[in-house]
Amino acid sequence: KYNKDTRIHLIGIYHYEELVVFVEFNIEDYVYRKMNSSAAHVYINDIYQAITNEVFKKTDRNGNHVVSIAGRNFNKYLSNNAFENDLFSIFRNFNNEFNFNEWIQASDAIIEMKNDNWYQWRGAEWPGWLLEYKISKYLREKKYDNYIVYIGNKKDASMLDFDLFFVKGKFYGDLKSSDINEKNAPGNDQENVLSAINRDSKIWYIIYEHETIKDIHRNNEMAIARMKLIGEQYKPGDKISYSRRMKHSVKFKKMNIFELNRINMNDALRIFNQGHQPDGNFRKPKFLINKTNIDNCIVFSYKCD
Repeated sequence: KYNKDTRIHLIGIYHYEELVVFVEFNIEDYVYRKMNSSAAHVYINDIYQAITNEVFKKTDRNGNHVVSIAGRNFNKYLSNNAFENDLFSIFRNFNNEFNFNEWIQASDAIIEMKNDNWYQWRGAEWPGWLLEYKISKYLREKKYDNYIVYIGNKKDASMLDFDLFFVKGKFYGDLKSSDINEKNAPGNDQENVLSAINRDSKIWYIIYEHETIKDIHRNNEMAIARMKLIGEQYKPGDKISYSRRMKHSVKFKKMNIFELNRINMNDALRIFNQGHQPDGNFRKPKFLINKTNIDNCIVFSYKCD
C-alpha cells in the first residue's frame, strides 16, 4: 500500500554494453490511476541528456514527470533527488508572473511596449515582440545576466542571430510566439541554426502558444489603432496596413522548450523556402519547427491552469 511517508522509486534501467542509464517515473503519476492512458515514454534524447548532464528532469506533454540519470550518478541522485536545471527554474518563475490565460489586445500591448521604449514596439507581429519585451525586462530586473542574456537587440557581429544566449552553458536560444492551432512555427535562418548546433552542440527553442482572434474578424480594429499609434494617417477608405496578418487579441496557454541537438534535430526541423525578396533576390531559406513531433526534443513543459 502506498502512502506519502513511504519513499518508493519506480525505476527503468536502460543499458548498452557498459553504458547504463536509470530513469525514474514519478510514482504519483500512476498510483492513483486504475488505468493510465497517457503513459510516459523514454526517448533517445532523454538518454542523451542523462549522459551529458548527469541528471535530467522533464515533464512531458501528457503531464508525466520523468527523470533520467547517468549510472555513475545514480547513488548521488538517490540521496538528493531535488535537482533541477537552474534555467528551468528561471522560466518557471517567469511563467508564474506572465499573462497566461488572459486575453491581451494588440493596442494594450503596443502601448505598454511604447511607454517603456521597447525597440520593436511598432512591430506588426506584436505577440512575439511582447514576449521578447516581457522576458528581456524580467531577466534585467531579476539580474539573471549570469544565466541568460537577451541579445535580440544587440549589434555584436560575433553573436549569431538569436534572441537569447545562455551564459553558463554557452549556447543560444530563440523565443517564439505561435498560434496553438498551427502545427509549425517559423524557425531561423538555416545557416545560423546549423552553425549554432555544430559549434555549441545544441540550441533551445522556447515556444509560447496562444489562442488567437484575427483582426480581420474584428473589422481591422487593431490594425487601424496600430497605424495611429505609430503615426500613420488613416481615414475611412484608406488602405489598412497588415490588415490580413494582424492579430486582434491573443491568450497564451502553454510553453515548451525544445532542445535541438545532433541526435534529434531532424525530428523537429523542416525546410522552409521563403521565395523572393521584393527586389527579386532569393530570401535565405529558414527552418520550420514541427510542434507536433516534439517527444524526442522537449526538455521543459508548462501549461497554465
